[in-house]
Amino acid sequence: MVELQILSLRNNSLLGEIPQSLFSISRLKVLSLPENNLKGEIPSSLMHYQEIPKLSLSFTGGIPHAIGSLSNLEELYPGYSDLTGEIPQSLFNIFRIKVLSLPETNLKGEIPSSLMHYQEIQVVSLSFNQFTGGIPHTIGSLSNLEELYFGYNELTDEILKEIRNLSNLNILNSAYSELKGPIPAYIFIISSLREIDLRNNSLSGSLPMDICKHLPNLQWLYLSWNQLSRELPTTLSMCGELLSLALSYNKFTGSIPREIANLPKLEEIYLGRNSFTG
Repeated sequence: MVELQILSLRNNSLLGEIPQSLFSISRLKVLSLPENNLKGEIPSSLMHYQEIPKLSLSFTGGIPHAIGSLSNLEELYPGYSDLTGEIPQSLFNIFRIKVLSLPETNLKGEIPSSLMHYQEIQVVSLSFNQFTGGIPHTIGSLSNLEELYFGYNELTDEILKEIRNLSNLNILNSAYSELKGPIPAYIFIISSLREIDLRNNSLSGSLPMDICKHLPNLQWLYLSWNQLSRELPTTLSMCGELLSLALSYNKFTGSIPREIANLPKLEEIYLGRNSFTG
């Protein structure tokens, strides 16, 4: 199989470790082995795949430093792995990375500021891990970023002002992350956003009065289980593409704006457990 370029064996019942002979297929472009019962650490023999742009594995142990030698790697998915330790710095030597997907892998430590090296990256998914600290300030330099997932970690910090530089961002998801402080108004001027999910944090303050003025594409707004307060802005009615609105379990007061009833595509609305009147 020396000419093999795509090998996909995902979602089977494969056992044991990957045979070393597999790494002699130097022309492999896609290796996809997730959702199996493979065991052992991610092999350092991965360095033999010098041409591979897409790698999808499920393993235990740490991410080997040798992964930094995969100079053509564009997409990394070690999904649903039981990894240990932190993200190795060598991973940030791969400047072509467009998708870094590491959810549910048990990684720890702080989210590395070295993310700034990924100038072509479009998707960063680090949800359902044990990351601590804050979102690195260097995130604002990723001008091509379209999807950002930091949810279900222990970030315990405020939302950074640098996020306003992400002019191509479609999805901002940092739910269940222990974030605190006010939701910065500049998030609501990123006109490319389709989804904002900041549920189950400790965010406070009020929503900007012109909340939907600059969000023509917003479809999902999830802000439940925070400490947001004051009245809801009537400009929520300007989010003409909105499908789902979740603001329950906050401290909103006043009356529910009648203008919300004018949202033409709204399918779901959750406003319970607030202090509305009228």
